[in-house]
Amino acid sequence: MKLSIVTSTGRQWARTRWNTHDSGAAFDKKKTSVLTEPMQHFIAQQTLCVIAGPGLQHELCGTLTFGLPGFAHAPDSHTCLLHLDQQAAASCLISALDQQLREGQETRLGLFFISHATRERLCVQGPAHLLPGRRGLFSFLQTRHATTLQLSVHEAFFHCAKYIKTHVPGLTVPANSSTVSAKLRSQEAQTLLTPAIHHFIQRQSLCFLCTVSQEGQCAINHRGGAPGFLVSLPPYPGASSGIVLLPDYEGNGAFEAIGNILETGVATLLIPDYTQQCVVCISGHAEVMDIAEVPVDMVQLLAGAKRAIKLSVQHVEIQQGHWSQALAHEQRRAQQLWAQRAADTTACKL
Repeated sequence: MKLSIVTSTGRQWARTRWNTHDSGAAFDKKKTSVLTEPMQHFIAQQTLCVIAGPGLQHELCGTLTFGLPGFAHAPDSHTCLLHLDQQAAASCLISALDQQLREGQETRLGLFFISHATRERLCVQGPAHLLPGRRGLFSFLQTRHATTLQLSVHEAFFHCAKYIKTHVPGLTVPANSSTVSAKLRSQEAQTLLTPAIHHFIQRQSLCFLCTVSQEGQCAINHRGGAPGFLVSLPPYPGASSGIVLLPDYEGNGAFEAIGNILETGVATLLIPDYTQQCVVCISGHAEVMDIAEVPVDMVQLLAGAKRAIKLSVQHVEIQQGHWSQALAHEQRRAQQLWAQRAADTTACKL
């Protein structure tokens, strides 16, 4: 039997189901309604941000944006400014935000900053606005027609630093020689998993899971594992557009993403390949399954998982960027950090 809500919120139901109220409450205490000084400092150092929010049809959308440190910054504890690259500025998500603002609607977005080298993650959520052509302290990083996203902070929190891959090809370590097929790059937005997309998914080792609550608050979570941890099932009778199974391992007990899925039944996966500077974005209907509900032949592919998120594909989009400068900077910073750690370890031994 699929899990369903029996109490006021999906998050509380999940914590009751898996007995994590204590650890979940401890996580909740980390949340603030402002950006603390460490949060502001962390944001200013990042080169990557994941954005999630409603699309033109109010469907859940997501996109990545890159820049050199300073492309995102917090001028005060209540505001986060994000200078969008061309790919993000032209995305369906930002187009929808622009339309919703013109219609006088308040739109809430989720921002997710991550440093793989240090394993730190920061989530920021709140109402968003667009400031076209804004020029400021970091204008030297921007294009002539820069678009700036302004988010009024309603909630911010650091995630725990566990379970994050540090050596990510193209992001923290040099890219290998693998290539994304021209067939994949040329594909238009569609409603099913093609063989090229299926092959792409099977080779990736991380993704970002975007979900939304009944109140419209978006959450973004990192998920990772060995290549193949995402189980991609091409279209078959009973699932005409294909399915993606995402393992859910034992974590901090907050059940932010699981709770949102129980409430709204939707999710979006952003699956990046930094080596090729592209992202596959898959959206659809989502369900939470106990591992005992997963078909036997699939369980071995989800080794160690406590649950699985089943995403029935409804929309697939290929997003491509020009992130070489930001990615090169992130690789240099990672190498410097690891070299410093090695030096510190040696000094301690002496």
